Amino acid sequence: LRIQSIGSSLYRNLCSLAQHIPSIGYCQGLNFIAALCLLAVGDESRSRDLLFHLILPRVHYYTENMSGLLRDLRVLDEILRRDLAEVHSAIHRLEVGVDLLVGKWFICLYIDSLPMELFLRIWDCLIYDGEIWIFKIAFRLLKKARKRIVSCHSSDQLLKVVREIASSREALDCHSLITTEKDKISKSDIDNLRNQFSR
Repeated sequence: LRIQSIGSSLYRNLCSLAQHIPSIGYCQGLNFIAALCLLAVGDESRSRDLLFHLILPRVHYYTENMSGLLRDLRVLDEILRRDLAEVHSAIHRLEVGVDLLVGKWFICLYIDSLPMELFLRIWDCLIYDGEIWIFKIAFRLLKKARKRIVSCHSSDQLLKVVREIASSREALDCHSLITTEKDKISKSDIDNLRNQFSR
């Protein structure tokens, strides 16, 4: 009975999102986010509010052409080129696009890639400080895994390294990842790069 109730609430919340944002398309990542909102909050109405709060700033991730997602992945690629050149070089040497490497992180807001404790902390950061944290976490995780990434000799190896980040010591130490790690990423930086790649 509880599972049926959650399934019905999930369906209603996703329908509500689709009615509110007609341009949104089907994306499996939305199912994950909506389901976790329900599990985290436990109340259909409040979980719908949380779902809207998480999705509205990133609505263009979920449109048919995923224009916002593709733009933000280009932004991350540029940040890597500028601030983490060895990782950027390794990724491009192995001809793996950033979209294939971390696109799922952005679409699912890290749900399907990181431990629950960490992605819920990331959600806290997203709600409190805004979407800059999508970029900060991706950058910091790739930075922590840079030695393994740089030593990869094939695209399969690289994809395996990135998949294993979720179970790595770095990902499990979410407090350190969020509070101790440093980067040069700022909101104005993201805005400028987004403008550059929106032209």
